This record gives sequence, structure tokens and C-alpha cells, in this order.
Amino acid sequence: MTSQFELVNTFKAVLELCELKQGETLAVLTENGERATYADAYMVAASEFGANVFQVNLTKKMLKPGTRGKTTSLTNNRPAIKALQSAN
Repeated sequence: MTSQFELVNTFKAVLELCELKQGETLAVLTENGERATYADAYMVAASEFGANVFQVNLTKKMLKPGTRGKTTSLTNNRPAIKALQSAN
């Protein structure tokens, strides 16, 4: 099992490769609180860069049986899309 400390250091390395800078905004998108440990570690890592960070946690959409096509929790969710677009 990976510790929170190890996850934060791993995600700091990822964010360094992304060239995250102080004052930039990072959004963490999750569904139903899944992988909360990862989301938390990303937010801590981004904070250590001096970035502004926020999480958007959406309810996972369940497709009706027989439904075709691809939809996600972001499909037609204008407020969530707008929030995510505010990130760098």
C-alpha cells in the first residue's frame, strides 16, 4: 500500500513535469468521491507549488439499459464545465 507521503511526492513529480507554477489554478475532477486519496494527494502536491487548487466531485451518471452512446458526468453539465475551464 502506498502512503499518502509517497503519493504526494509522486504527484509533485508529475506536476513538476507539467510545469505547474505558483498562482496557477489546478482542478481535480472526481466522480462519487472515487480515488479520494489520489485527489487529496494531488491537491496537497499542487498547494506545495503555491498553486490554487479545487476539486469538482460529480455524481456518476448511470445509463439506462439499452442506451447507446457515450455520456459522462460532464455531459450537459455546464456549471461543472465552466468551473473546470477556470483552471490553467
